[in-house]
Amino acid sequence: MIPGINFSDQALIHQSVTETYHGLTCVLLSFARSAKETPEESTHQVRKKLKLFRAFTKLVRLCSDPAAYSAANIFLRNLGREFSDLRDAHVRRFHLQECSLPGASSGFKDLITEVNLFNDEIISRIENEILAVDNRFQWFADELKSNNELSAYFTELDASEDQIMNAYTDTFVKSRQAFESGILFPDAELMHEWRKRMKDLQYQTELIAGESHTDGISFYPAVELLCDHLGEMNDLHMLAAWAAEHEKDLRNSDGLKAWISELKYRKNKLHRESEELGSELYQLSSMDVWDAVRSAVNE
Repeated sequence: MIPGINFSDQALIHQSVTETYHGLTCVLLSFARSAKETPEESTHQVRKKLKLFRAFTKLVRLCSDPAAYSAANIFLRNLGREFSDLRDAHVRRFHLQECSLPGASSGFKDLITEVNLFNDEIISRIENEILAVDNRFQWFADELKSNNELSAYFTELDASEDQIMNAYTDTFVKSRQAFESGILFPDAELMHEWRKRMKDLQYQTELIAGESHTDGISFYPAVELLCDHLGEMNDLHMLAAWAAEHEKDLRNSDGLKAWISELKYRKNKLHRESEELGSELYQLSSMDVWDAVRSAVNE
């Protein structure tokens, strides 16, 4: 549970930041330790918590030297990339299982079954490489524990409320800019950029207010729903592109193009809903969102 930042005075801000850093590190290490027993959940949580960690790094970046911020951000990004292929395969399995449910993609049963089996083979191979041949989760834990620069970045900050506020409002502005670019030039990469900026906004809101106080923030449900929509859009795009790339590996590929069209239809529906949500959210100013989050902290 993320406790939130105590803005009562500078010493408590520093203490809150340090405690959050240690808490995130401990959570990541616990998922790394349990990876052999629960590889899918551990991979998911490690990737998710690293994105939260990077959002935290950005939130306090104005309290530190730019070079220290860059080093911390790149280090965490590179850790996450170690597990990206496995996480992508797990996400494909989740959506393929959804497509296999009664009433979903009913005209493509044989195709989806074969695609699912093909993807499961990929998962088994990657899990074997990561867990058995070369335990990358142990490597990950060792890297995280031994990186003194990351520890120093969070524990030696000269943190202040104004600097955190400026970083947070900048995150909101960047998410609005990414939204506007994605609307003007509809493109999977631009929408993915909006998704990343929205995840930063969601995580930084939770980091400031604390997970238990987000219910009192008026705009937070829209942010949460947008992150869900944009995440699913990206997943569907990636699944469709991956399936098209492996058409030659499938025996039952006759209906592949029609099934991919169905995936794109679902993605486009989410795109339209996301545009509506974004248009409403960005009627707020950056100070409106900060005031809403700051009020939740004071409650």
